[in-house]
Formats: sequence, structure tokens, C-alpha cells
Amino acid sequence: MHRVRIDLISPTFERSTLYRNAVLFALDDFPDCPEFALKLCQIEVGTAISSTARKLFNPATTVSAAFFSVYFELLTHRRNAAHGDYHSTARVTNVLERAVASHSGSVLLWRLLVHFSTSKETVFTRANFACPWSKTFACDQIRLEPDSIPELVKNMQDRGLRIRTPVEEVQLLLAM
Repeated sequence: MHRVRIDLISPTFERSTLYRNAVLFALDDFPDCPEFALKLCQIEVGTAISSTARKLFNPATTVSAAFFSVYFELLTHRRNAAHGDYHSTARVTNVLERAVASHSGSVLLWRLLVHFSTSKETVFTRANFACPWSKTFACDQIRLEPDSIPELVKNMQDRGLRIRTPVEEVQLLLAM
């Protein structure tokens, strides 16, 4: 019902209050629906004041809200950079830190934080403590720091993670 209502409004009034209210009404009924959340992000990025999306997508509530909060901040960052109003990614990093504090078991949130962080080594350490079952962080760390392979292999063995490829073969693959 909400999708039909939004589709009827969207071709003509995509930037209008009527369209925005229809999306907000749909999100009230279905707060975890990605389609409605994406539409709200696209509407709010175009406005000068984007407080509705920031209030609605509180990264501390659910994992999906955290992802949409990060997505919204990335869209805002990209829009500002395109208009010559370049700012650092501090707001994106702040949102990711709050999301990781609430949802420490999410590997994707940790990987995003590593990507946007300036101190990658400390974030890798925190991520390994939060998600000790994940080999993904070790693979990412090997890509960033190929010299630390023996130390990473020892850490993985200490955590009980299986290593299928010999260290020498990994070093040969990285050398190519």
C-alpha cells in the first residue's frame, strides 16, 4: 500500500513535502524496510537541513539503522565534496564508532570503520577482540601490512582459526 502511494507521487513530486511525508509514514509502519529508508536518504541529502534522517537512523538502535546512518553520511559527504565544500570523513567515522559500540559483533561495520579510520592498527586490534571468529580482519590486515604475516598467522592460530594456505605461498602471492 505504501509502495503504491509513493510510486504514484514520485514521478511528479519527488522533492515535495507530500512525497517526503509519504515516505516518513511508510517508515513509521515499516522501520526496517530498506526501500523506504533509501528513498528517505535520497530525499534528505538534497535538503539543506537533514536532521530527520539523522534522528530516524540512530546507529544505536538496530544494525540496519546503523547501516543507513552510515549510508546517509556518505551521501552527504559525496554531495558536499561535489559542490566544493569538502570536509573530512570525521562525521562518517563518528557514526561508525557509535554503531560499533552498539553492535560490536557486526563484521561489516568494523570493516567500514577500518576503511575510514586514520589509525587502522588500533581498529584492527579492537575488531579482532570483538569478532575473534572472523578471518576477514586478518586478510585485510595482510593486504595493508604484508610484512606482518608471521605475527598475524600466530595470532590466528592462538584464536583457533584454521589456516589452509602455507605462509610461504601467501608471501609468494603477495610478491606477484
